[in-house]
Amino acid sequence: MNTSPDNCTAKCSHYFLYILFRIPRRQVKFIGTIRFASRSCHLGKEQCRRDDLEAWVYMLIEFTQYAILPWSRTINRETVLREKQRLFNGKCSSLHRRFH
Repeated sequence: MNTSPDNCTAKCSHYFLYILFRIPRRQVKFIGTIRFASRSCHLGKEQCRRDDLEAWVYMLIEFTQYAILPWSRTINRETVLREKQRLFNGKCSSLHRRFH
């Protein structure tokens, strides 16, 4: 068995790359609240930092009190997803124009 430092470094770096770029799961369980969950979460996709930013945008919109999220009183996941997609497509007219 060859236990040189070079072998250890290569193995550690490969493990680090595996952590950074792991293969996404095909189906992910819904976690979080329907109101602030990202579209990827609704679709059962792997989540990443982008999804955290998307959830933050929803909270920012609601907490600034310029607008109430159109889906805030809906508990149906499909309806909420549809409204979130409309928001990102620019077709959500119920929000204040500052958020378009």
